[in-house]
Amino acid sequence: MRLDHLKSTQRGDLVYYLENCEELCEKYWPCHLIIKDKAVLGAYERWSVALEETIKTHRPSTFILQEYAKPRDELLAERLGYHYSPHETA
Repeated sequence: MRLDHLKSTQRGDLVYYLENCEELCEKYWPCHLIIKDKAVLGAYERWSVALEETIKTHRPSTFILQEYAKPRDELLAERLGYHYSPHETA
């Protein structure tokens, strides 16, 4: 997964999400998450509402908006262009 287009703070927030995604998924599914400074600022049912509400108090590019709290394997598979099924066996 290429992260070089992200600012270092956004990169840190994405790494935080990846390292904690199972717990976040369990707690926040099926919400879109706003993450800033390695903390969840908000969880919203709609992506557009998450963005609209967050930019009222935070500058764009200072947070990440994670589309749905998803398990790490599913997220990585999507970002890398693979089909993911939690029931697949190797």
